[in-house]
Amino acid sequence: MPRRIVVPLDGSNVSECALPFARGLAHSSGVAVSLLTVADAPGSLPEPTAGTEPDASSEPWDNPTAMRGALPTAPGTSTRAPSDDELEEVTERSEDAEAYLQRVATTFEDTPVETRVQYGDPATHIVDFTSRRALASGEGIAEDCAVVMATHGRTGLGRVLLGSVTWSVVKSGSFPVFLVPGRDEDDASSDSAQIEQVLVALDGSSFSEQILQAYRTWLADTVQSAHLITVTDPPPSSLDQDIAPTDDQGRTEEDRARRYLSHVATSLEAEGMQVTWEVAQGDVVETITSVADAINADLIALATHSRTGLTRLRVGSVAEKLLQQRSRPLLLVHPDQGDSE
Repeated sequence: MPRRIVVPLDGSNVSECALPFARGLAHSSGVAVSLLTVADAPGSLPEPTAGTEPDASSEPWDNPTAMRGALPTAPGTSTRAPSDDELEEVTERSEDAEAYLQRVATTFEDTPVETRVQYGDPATHIVDFTSRRALASGEGIAEDCAVVMATHGRTGLGRVLLGSVTWSVVKSGSFPVFLVPGRDEDDASSDSAQIEQVLVALDGSSFSEQILQAYRTWLADTVQSAHLITVTDPPPSSLDQDIAPTDDQGRTEEDRARRYLSHVATSLEAEGMQVTWEVAQGDVVETITSVADAINADLIALATHSRTGLTRLRVGSVAEKLLQQRSRPLLLVHPDQGDSE
């Protein structure tokens, strides 16, 4: 199946921190790229809301001319035509944003790139645009889609890419999201980041294993190796050595984790992947970060909001804490909640 990455940009240095990673992924994987800017609607106009936006095929919210006669007056009410001043403002913003995206597109060598400008809520449009492309491209062909975006953008073409937007995209989308730490520095580099070593966090649940499919689709053919890790609870104190919890077969949590990771690694190796693994004990976030530093991981991959498995932890909170650290890129998937039990 064809693959495509969607790269949201707001014109800021921070949002552009995603570009080296996106270029590297596009170059190594041979995927197509969509550059997307979601800007504010004119100040006097409300944003499109559910029930007022026309069907996805017409998409007037990324076409200023088509916006005439399609502006809502208030949430849930009928639409109205924009004034000439409002339409002129939208047109100017669209032209500026399109020119910006076209400049960025030239930094992707030997990669098919499309550019899109839309107006309204960033998270909503990022999710909707990516979901539509996943269902069918312009040629009517369904695509595997992922989002590559930076975190904590603050300024730009009239809209921000804040952590709240980032997390909304992760939670709302059914596609993988690559999150790249954003830094407010002027870096016009057109370099491509290389992804060679990936740390994959698993907790023993089928829910957490859904990150493996994203790894297969986006990384398995290009990275050198994957290092699997399961973090279990710290061992009991010396006073409690005789009461270490075991299952009905007498196996400790660490025993079960080793058996589990060995099985997963064997399955991946049978598919031709290079895999190493380890079971560690301690605080989940601190341990994952420490191991990522030790193996010089270029990326940490995990599913969000798992409630079951060997560690019995909400992986969503782990992902949020890793995101807050902003130390290295993350690959997150947010499977259906029904799969978590």
